[in-house]
Amino acid sequence: MNQAQAIAILNAGIGKATELGVPMTIAVVDGSADLVAQVRMEGTYRHTVEISRGKAMVSAILLQPSGAVSDDNAVTAKLNKLHHDQFVFVQGAVPLFVDGVPVGAVGASGGLPEMDEQVATAAASVLD
Repeated sequence: MNQAQAIAILNAGIGKATELGVPMTIAVVDGSADLVAQVRMEGTYRHTVEISRGKAMVSAILLQPSGAVSDDNAVTAKLNKLHHDQFVFVQGAVPLFVDGVPVGAVGASGGLPEMDEQVATAAASVLD
């Protein structure tokens, strides 16, 4: 994933969050769960920075929506430990694919978990 794609993903997420009327923080990570780009909309709480990234990390590493993954099994617990306990196992992130190849994930935080996932899904649609 390149910088232009990451910015386009953020812009699509901002558009959806604005449409929902809820300011959010949106994070884009690469396939290794390293941060590529992030935006914190005005009016969003500080803690959403870590939460959006933690959700995206789950989706990037496990290739599933963050809300579909449980933190109560040995595999995810070990993966979380390897990533310094930064994973956030809450709805609001989806993996990103280009031509069927996983390239990272996008996570959102600031609204209800369902709203966060709506924003992440809209943001990810840029790569379709």
